[in-house]
Amino acid sequence: MPEIEYEGEDNFAPSPETFPENFTKIGDLGLKNILGRSDVVVNKDLIPVLKTLDDILPTRNIKALVTSGYSQKHQSKCHTQYGSCIDIVPVSEESGCQIWQKLAGALASASMNTYQTQPKIIFETKIQAAVKGCVITNKDECGLEWKQCPKTTGPHIHVEFSR
Repeated sequence: MPEIEYEGEDNFAPSPETFPENFTKIGDLGLKNILGRSDVVVNKDLIPVLKTLDDILPTRNIKALVTSGYSQKHQSKCHTQYGSCIDIVPVSEESGCQIWQKLAGALASASMNTYQTQPKIIFETKIQAAVKGCVITNKDECGLEWKQCPKTTGPHIHVEFSR
């Protein structure tokens, strides 16, 4: 199982210092259970689901760290153009794949409670093999399939919310 390596925002895909009016810094939202450096930027449309997620996380005995939001250097259009997704990791004293399942479940519940839609959830990590592009690994002991990509800094959940 991959270890959590993040301390803050994904340095390969940081949020820009200036950003469109319909975006905001996550540090300005007053969230208690979603951690993140104050310079991670998210689309304002995500505020309701992030607040719902912030309320759900303590019921699962975890916190979360947003590692990437809006970015002009990301490979995914949902980060660069639409701002409809974030990269996030679980923060807990627990270890193992169950913590990832808990966060994925919390993300799904927050989206259903807020938008009545399932989010697109992808477990991503740094590529381990010398191959080009991204590959899907075999399932881990919890049944999670990890997408491995060369430019990923470490394990995270890429989640795209839709309304």
